[in-house]
Amino acid sequence: MSKTARRRRFWGVGCLTAVAAGSVLALNAGGTVAADPQLKPYQQESPALAVRVPYVEAAQKDAFAVLARPQHDGEAIDTTQAGPFGTNLQLARSVDTSEGDVYVLPGNDVVCLRAEDDAGDGYACGPTDLVEDGVLMIAMHDQDEGAVTVYGLVPDDAGDVELTTPDGTETLDVTDNVFSAELDSSVGASVQTEGTTGTYPVP
Repeated sequence: MSKTARRRRFWGVGCLTAVAAGSVLALNAGGTVAADPQLKPYQQESPALAVRVPYVEAAQKDAFAVLARPQHDGEAIDTTQAGPFGTNLQLARSVDTSEGDVYVLPGNDVVCLRAEDDAGDGYACGPTDLVEDGVLMIAMHDQDEGAVTVYGLVPDDAGDVELTTPDGTETLDVTDNVFSAELDSSVGASVQTEGTTGTYPVP
C-alpha cells in the first residue's frame, strides 16, 4: 500500500487517558499550540523553539525499557535539529514492528513517537508523567484506501495490550514498549491495557 500526502500528518498527543484529556497538548501543521495552562511553558511554545535535550531523562528510563537500553547501530537520526518539544533525534530508539519501523524519542519531560511513510513523517508526543500512566498513539491514515496504521507506546508495566474493533478483540504483540496494527478504519477502534485503567480510542 502506498501512503502519499493523502495521509493525515500531525504533531500532537495521542490517546493518554480520558481523565487527562484536558491536560494534553496538540499541534496542527502550522505549529499552533492548544495546551492546558498547567503544562510547563516550554510545552506551549512552537516545537521549533524548543531546546534539544542532551540525554534521556531518568524518569523516562524508569518507565520505558526501550529508552533505558543502549542505542543500537543505525538507530540515531542524523540531524542536529531539535524535534518537537526538545526531542533529540540523535537519541532515538528504533523499534521494528509488524507494520514497519517507528522511533521512540526522548524530549524535555516529553516522550514522542515518530512514524514515517511515503509522505514524510509524523509525531505524537505527551508529557512523560501522563504517557507512563497511559497509552500514546500515532495513526497514519491513507484516506483513499480507508486504512490506518497505528503505533502505540506503553510503559513497562502495561501488561497485555488489547485492540478492540467492530470485528472483535485481539491481543497485540509489544516489542520495546511499542505495539502496532493496520486497520481498515479507525472508527470504533480502541486500546486497553492490563496495567492501566480506561479505554483509549485510536486517533
